[in-house]
Amino acid sequence: MKKIKIILLTCSVILAVSLCSCVDKQSSGHYNNDNYYNKYIFVNINNTTITVPLRTTLGEALSTQLINTTNKDIRNYYLSHKIIYLQYNESLPSDEGGVSIADLVFKLKALNQYYPHIIVDKNIFNNSTEAYMVKNSNKTMVINIIRGNRNATIEKYNNIYIIEGNSLKELDKAESRFVIILYGYHN
Repeated sequence: MKKIKIILLTCSVILAVSLCSCVDKQSSGHYNNDNYYNKYIFVNINNTTITVPLRTTLGEALSTQLINTTNKDIRNYYLSHKIIYLQYNESLPSDEGGVSIADLVFKLKALNQYYPHIIVDKNIFNNSTEAYMVKNSNKTMVINIIRGNRNATIEKYNNIYIIEGNSLKELDKAESRFVIILYGYHN
């Protein structure tokens, strides 16, 4: 848990620096050949342009395979559920994907000021019954981040969104694609 806090702090500093130092022209929120190699996106939320740094290039993120879901499905599900329940391996080392998890948590919290959600994981509950009830509520979007056997993949399975990669790079691609979708960046 201490490692995740350090990673979150590091990510916040990186995000703050990149938000302040970005001088590129604003994009229309669409991707094309001009921004395919960027490691950031510009999005417009409530008439505010936000620079969102990515852990991989836009092109690499877009190579993530979507299974049983679409960009629109993920975004609509996110906007229609008030609770985000995160499942992940707390002992996953940073260099094997822990930093991707911390980055996703940070970006969900940053987006929270525009689209308020309650973001939880199993650690905040006193017992497993409470966690089970929240996780299975029709108000909850469950996101499971795993280092598995597949290349960058986002799969919807039984109303659970599984973000998977078989390496740090592949997990970064999948996490970045998920962030791109949630922030409303589209083609």
